[in-house]
Amino acid sequence: MENNKDNPMVGIAAVCGGIMVPIAALVLIFASNQAWILVPVAGAMAVMGIFLGYFASKKG
Repeated sequence: MENNKDNPMVGIAAVCGGIMVPIAALVLIFASNQAWILVPVAGAMAVMGIFLGYFASKKG
């Protein structure tokens, strides 16, 4: 497998996932009846990751 340390896409995915997991955990722990809010938040994170990936690929 190729070395992915220098690939910006790997870093972007790690940041988006690393932010979404604690958000989801906190919402599910403290407000589980409001878990529906995670859908638009995850969608916004996905869109943010797509745009960040686009701009990162354009730079390099």
